[in-house]
Order: sequence, then C-alpha cells, then structure tokens
Amino acid sequence: MNIFNRHIKVRHIKRFENNFLEIIKNDLPKIYEVSKLKELVSICTHYNNGIPSGITLLHRYINNDAYNTVKQNHQSHFFIYGLAVWHKKSNEFKKIRLHCSNDSVQGIDVEKPEKFHSNFDLNKIKLDTLKIEELPIGPNPDKEIVEKILSELNKNQLEQLELKYTFEFEDDGKLLYSIIDMEDGNCIAVDKNGAIYRWNHDSDNRILEIAKNPTEFFKFYNGQKTELKHFMNQ
Repeated sequence: MNIFNRHIKVRHIKRFENNFLEIIKNDLPKIYEVSKLKELVSICTHYNNGIPSGITLLHRYINNDAYNTVKQNHQSHFFIYGLAVWHKKSNEFKKIRLHCSNDSVQGIDVEKPEKFHSNFDLNKIKLDTLKIEELPIGPNPDKEIVEKILSELNKNQLEQLELKYTFEFEDDGKLLYSIIDMEDGNCIAVDKNGAIYRWNHDSDNRILEIAKNPTEFFKFYNGQKTELKHFMNQ
C-alpha cells in the first residue's frame, strides 16, 4: 500500500503550497505566476538510496495553452533554501528545501515525508534568508534507467516519448517511471520489466497495464497523445 494512502493527503500539501505561494509571491513572482496555470492533483514519495526523502508534487495544467506557455517560457531548474516550517515536537522552525522545475515546485525534501502534516504545522511557515541554487539541466539518472528499460525501441520511437524529465515514483508498492505527460496530472509510465501502464490519479484503479512491453505499446501509439485518452478513463 502506498504510504500516502494511510498518511499525508493532497489536501495537506495544497494547504502548504497555498501558504508558501503567499510568502514568496513578491520574491519569486514567476513561481506565483505559474501556480495560476495549474493545480495540484496528486502526490507521491521520492527516494534517496531507497530511503523516503521527500514528496513529489504532480500538477494538472488548466488547459493546453497553459501547458505550452510553461514549457516554452519557464525553463528553470533550481533549489529554494531559507523556507522554515514550525516543527510541533521540537517547538521551533525547521528549514526544508524545495525543488523547482519550470518555475513550479515539484518536490519537498523532508525527513519522514509521510508524516509531514503531523510533524509540522503547515500553517506556520516563514522565510528567512532566501537562497536560490540554480541547477544545470544535466543528465537525469532516471532517464538513463528508463532508456535501458526501453532499449528495444529505435531512435524514432524514443523521440516520441518524453524522457527528458522522467522521474521515478511509487504507487501501491510498484515503482514506475513516467514516459509521457498527459498534461492533466496523469501520465503513461513503465516499470522495470518494460510493462507500460496508464496512471490516473482520479481512478479507483490508478495503475492499469496497457501493454506488456514497449514494442506492443508502439503498435497503437504513433506519437499522438489523443490516441491514449481512452485508456485514462478505463
């Protein structure tokens, strides 16, 4: 079972996100601007050497124009330092680090992420000395893993996938890697054995296998996301 089903919920992170955006809207106006073009729809844990190390935020864009605007005009990759949240047990503010891409918060680095809402008061946030650490968009280690999983595909097929920003996520005990962003908070993903799934955060059955291997997937996918829409409602 996904730890987030039993512990932290989307509504907790929405509360944190709203409070954070109000604090930084003057210092980081681009993040505030992009926040109006999307909404948080799901969360999952991310790992460091197999240990839960933070929360990944998955957003849905309000429409295709918003998606294209962000992808074209908000090329960024950086960490935000200086944000502190009140820790209930120690009765003090503790600093956390945020991971941003495309001027959007996509990750919260914090110990015991499943307990973020119970260990911290998400309404008590302050900004000390703001520090931005720009990160070069270099090799993505998850991309290298996915390319090995998809090694049977040719160059043209790989180019029809969206592997540049692929990331590993876990749901219901299964590790998946995103390969196509469906632009609504959902995605097409692959597991380490090469099986292809549609992942729909709104569905009772969020993970649904749609192809047993990459070659089978490309028998019905020709680079048009509209060809995949019917899977999202199954």
